[in-house]
Amino acid sequence: MDKKLRTDIYNTLSNFLESYKAKDTQTLAGRYDISDGFLEEIYEMLDFIEDKSNLTLFPIEEMDKGEGGKSNLEIFVMNNTDEVVGIEASLYEGKEYFAVIKGEYYLNNHFPKFVFHYFST
Repeated sequence: MDKKLRTDIYNTLSNFLESYKAKDTQTLAGRYDISDGFLEEIYEMLDFIEDKSNLTLFPIEEMDKGEGGKSNLEIFVMNNTDEVVGIEASLYEGKEYFAVIKGEYYLNNHFPKFVFHYFST
């Protein structure tokens, strides 16, 4: 995948995470099509994290580095189509790696552009 696409995905994930941490339900609903019910489920996934403001993505300059031989941003083909890719991105609590954000990123005009699936801890 080219660097521009990887950077666009990173920025989208970063915006999603900031909206999540701020409990910005308007942005989460309007930009990511996340309902209040699903938002509650998402918060329950990480309910063991006391201070969600400490959640961050990896630094953008470390996009191709990562844990266990994987890069911090993995992009893979889904369903043999060129319209959507699967993504997995490293999530940190402070400076400690602890989870992966999993979802889909659409390469066309699909709404929403990013579809969150879950946090894998």
